[in-house]
Amino acid sequence: MYSKRVPVIIAFSMFLLLSSIALRDWRPSILLLPIASLFFLSNNLFPLSEMNAEVTREVSSARIVAGGTTTVRLEVTNKGNRRIDLLELYDRLPAKVQVEKGSNHLLLTLDPREKTTVNYEILCPHRGRYEIGPAYLRTRDSLGLHFTEKTLTEPSTLYVLPEVEYLKATDLRARHTGPWPGIFHSRHSGVGTEFYGLRDYVPGDALSRVGWKASARMAKLITIDNESERSTDIMIILDAGRGSTLGVSPNTLLEYEVRAAGSLASLLLKLGNRVGLIIHGGVRSSLPRDFGKRHFQTILNRLATAEAGETPLPIGFEVPVLMPPDSQVILISPLLDPHVPEAVRTLASEGYDLLIISPSVLGFPSSETSEASRIVHRIMALERGNTIAELRRYGTVVDWDPRIPLRAAMRETRRWRVPARH
Repeated sequence: MYSKRVPVIIAFSMFLLLSSIALRDWRPSILLLPIASLFFLSNNLFPLSEMNAEVTREVSSARIVAGGTTTVRLEVTNKGNRRIDLLELYDRLPAKVQVEKGSNHLLLTLDPREKTTVNYEILCPHRGRYEIGPAYLRTRDSLGLHFTEKTLTEPSTLYVLPEVEYLKATDLRARHTGPWPGIFHSRHSGVGTEFYGLRDYVPGDALSRVGWKASARMAKLITIDNESERSTDIMIILDAGRGSTLGVSPNTLLEYEVRAAGSLASLLLKLGNRVGLIIHGGVRSSLPRDFGKRHFQTILNRLATAEAGETPLPIGFEVPVLMPPDSQVILISPLLDPHVPEAVRTLASEGYDLLIISPSVLGFPSSETSEASRIVHRIMALERGNTIAELRRYGTVVDWDPRIPLRAAMRETRRWRVPARH
């Protein structure tokens, strides 16, 4: 392939030739001789180096938290028998990824069968799914008139996961519990730490459960029963629709919603619950409820790629298919979509226990400074306040100011405790 300077040289040569013809003077055409000599030398005395090279890529960590770094290792090998005097290497990176150390664009010289390693470190400030690569190799002749380019290696996938906040188990309450051991009080006797009641001793009861003071007072053996602690089924719904793009990037409402969803999923799965996820946005996504660390990694992968967008489908319409009645549903929403109250009423009428966590638009500085924009901002805040007052008839609503930790905002759930049921 020819470099970009070759068309310029050819155009200049044509100009000299046409000028010589138009002026009927042979002297301008004499300048064509050094140009022809340049091409002759490029093709014969300074030929294009053979490029029989290979590149392999290795990413030190394919899953990092937003704001973290990872190291990319490139191994370049000259598999040919000729020296490559000038080899240009470029490893393509997404626009949102920054090179922290080293460089992804280098010039190398490789002897026959020589192998060299290139390392560079990238910083990923924003969550998402990124493709690192492919790698491009280019070699050119000494005069820079010809070059050969190859695209090598498949792109490597890098997941930049949202930050996860530590939450306490005491921040959550559930009305319905399942049969598996957990931390939610079931209002039934069983294995647990909270006092449930006293009853007469029956053969087979462990002596450690005998209440000796009560037995002495009642002149017979009394057994202390504790309240059974169990797990539950929980579906997390992330509303990435209207209003989720408010705020100044990267601190938009959607980013805080994603962090809240990841934090809750981390806590609930550690406590032995089955957790599912629904992302309601431009690209809808759903995960059925499941247990374990592997499921948590899958949830984080989905949250990393969550995007804001409008959709005509109602929020949570697939919940009855994915969850049995009386299960726990956690809706994370800015409550700026007028269709949210209707969706909440529908879920409540179907018997689901609702916990709504709403990041407040009041916690965000607006990039607009005009008086009209400030008025619109205040109107949205008033409408959101009315929506919260209405939704508290159907479940617990946490009005979360993102400037404070979610753990502090979750303490509000204690004021809305409801008895467990089966």
